[in-house]
Amino acid sequence: MYREKKVGVVIPALNEESFIGNVIETMPAFVDRVYVVDDGSTDTTGQIAEGYAKQEGSKVTLMRHQTRLGVGASIVAGYRRSMSEGMDIVAVMAGDGQMDPDQLPRLLDPIVDGRADYSKGNRLISSRAKEMPKRRIRGNAMLTLFTKISSGYYDVMDPQNGYTAISREALESLNLDRVYPGYGYCNDILIQLNRNHLTVADVVMPPRYRDEKSYIKMGRYTARLSWLLFKGFFRRIFSKYRKPRVHPILLFYLTSFILIPAGLILGLVVSLDRVLTGYYSIGTVLLTALLLILGTQSLCFATFFDAMKSGYHMKTDHVRETEISGGFLSRLRRQYLGINFHPLGLFYLVAIALFILGIILGIAILYGRVVTGGFSLGTVTLDLMIVVVGAQFLFFAMLFEAERERFLE
Repeated sequence: MYREKKVGVVIPALNEESFIGNVIETMPAFVDRVYVVDDGSTDTTGQIAEGYAKQEGSKVTLMRHQTRLGVGASIVAGYRRSMSEGMDIVAVMAGDGQMDPDQLPRLLDPIVDGRADYSKGNRLISSRAKEMPKRRIRGNAMLTLFTKISSGYYDVMDPQNGYTAISREALESLNLDRVYPGYGYCNDILIQLNRNHLTVADVVMPPRYRDEKSYIKMGRYTARLSWLLFKGFFRRIFSKYRKPRVHPILLFYLTSFILIPAGLILGLVVSLDRVLTGYYSIGTVLLTALLLILGTQSLCFATFFDAMKSGYHMKTDHVRETEISGGFLSRLRRQYLGINFHPLGLFYLVAIALFILGIILGIAILYGRVVTGGFSLGTVTLDLMIVVVGAQFLFFAMLFEAERERFLE
């Protein structure tokens, strides 16, 4: 037991004959149950784990899948078994030796202390994060951004890290039948946790890489997981903000999803009309600008309040470590656009790009005024719209950043 809590550890394993023995042997003594789930291995992983199960008795349990079902399905099988045996907290530790067992107490403490329902490792803030293979860094950055938006935990880092721990109560709240069976299971679980208003703790720990073989094909994995996160986002906002009554956040999101595409389509029609006929309706231009301004404002409101509402359910131990000295651009690049790709970085980038475009278009308008003595009212309207939308993104990014720091103090 760990601080009077029964602890189980699920070890999903696929062809890990070189590592599985060491993972079991180095398991902390306070762990009550170890569930090794052999996901259809074709090497001796199962036989090695079976030997430890016979040697350790009831402490080590071997569960076997005849065919490969996926790491998510393996973990769910371990979760179900741990609940049936009365574990208070269940951790997940990979069978390839990447997860340091000495770090397990740091994952358990936030749950035992009542500060979190689910804790996960974060390798990206560690000084040793550069040890991570570059292809993983690139894939992690994009998926981190998508997962933040989809799950609602806007300050979760390293969502692909499977070193986690969960309380029994949180585990019982999950719909285990719907957990993604493949490598996207950890992202899927975060979405479910947010829907249930549960608190997640981000725990900094150093990365650990050996000679293990990865079964993840990053291109295919990123595409498949992006679609999973897209669907998960809509499931989350509808289930979380529709009952017991419709929340304004849902209305803001829906409004933006209607107005922005409508404005873009109408803008395309105006542009085609201008190219084909040489004319355009100033009323249509104004309507396009109004749709895009209101749509982006609704999106900013929705994202901001969604992040603030979820901020109550996010705990981190790395706020001070992520503070970056230097100017605005240095802080933007290192804190929000690096490996921890944050929606704030996206907001700032959009704002900067729109301001630059607005300045260029404004100079073109002034030049045309000087040379020809006139200007197009439609072009002026377009320029004003670009500047206003850019100002909206900048304003909400600054507000978002200020409130984020307050929540994470």
